[in-house]
Amino acid sequence: MTDLKDLEERIAENEAHGLYTSPAVRELIEELKRLRHEVADLQMLRDEHLIDNLHATEEGRNEERAAVVAALRRTSNHGPMGLSLVNLDSIADAIERGEHRKEER
Repeated sequence: MTDLKDLEERIAENEAHGLYTSPAVRELIEELKRLRHEVADLQMLRDEHLIDNLHATEEGRNEERAAVVAALRRTSNHGPMGLSLVNLDSIADAIERGEHRKEER
């Protein structure tokens, strides 16, 4: 990556010796600085978004786990989901269908 500070220092040194740089080169340097700042800002926003998504995913996972556990605890011989504790396949099927979250809808 081009070191813009070094580039500007070399331009200043050359100008001190009477060698001038085109204004277009200075404009390009300023544009590159601006774009680098924009990229840095976008990367920061992306990182913040990723962290927010991770937290939301974790919260959703925790809520789902709590809902499954609560549904299992509510289930008794012919409990709210109409299942028997001895029939774990039926309980798993009901959870897959979302019956453990019916009260929230």
